[in-house]
Amino acid sequence: MESTGELTPDQVGAISHSIRVGRLLVNDYPEIADMYRKGMSHSGIAKKYDVKKEYDLTSEEVARNSIRYAIKVLIQSSDELTGLGHEHRAEYSRKAVEEGKGIHGLTPEQRSEYSRKAALARGQKPWEKEETERAYSLSLDQEFRHQNGANKGRSNLKEIAQVLNNNYHNGEEIRNANTVKWNLFAYRKTLGN
Repeated sequence: MESTGELTPDQVGAISHSIRVGRLLVNDYPEIADMYRKGMSHSGIAKKYDVKKEYDLTSEEVARNSIRYAIKVLIQSSDELTGLGHEHRAEYSRKAVEEGKGIHGLTPEQRSEYSRKAALARGQKPWEKEETERAYSLSLDQEFRHQNGANKGRSNLKEIAQVLNNNYHNGEEIRNANTVKWNLFAYRKTLGN
């Protein structure tokens, strides 16, 4: 479904509900501002007070957004909110790195799988391991290198793309020189080249 920039009625309802519950939280738990200042996350605070259950919310996301709204009311300095937001993101990133995960808290395998799913969602054909390895082996083959001209000795990415399209995509033009170039670049990084 293509985004039109307009919110659905369900999204508007969830936002309105988050604001209503956020206003209640300001009165019921004003200490959440100090908890946030001390490093507790929106989701951590929502779990501590079981906001989803206590306020009969539809999801954890609505509970987090309610906490977020309450904190914005309780901490009125935009400079302080911005600074605290940076601190929270930095702490999250630090913990993720300590756990051997990437900047967004994902392992390399998880990032790869999400990238594959995103490509499928965009109607693209993700690279499979076998196809990537074939492209790499072709890039090393002298037969698939430019024999003269400004690119002499460099891989002929257009020809490699043509072979991949014939072998893996029934002749359909799925791969081109640019996609081969970037896939080989990423693959070589995994090899330490």
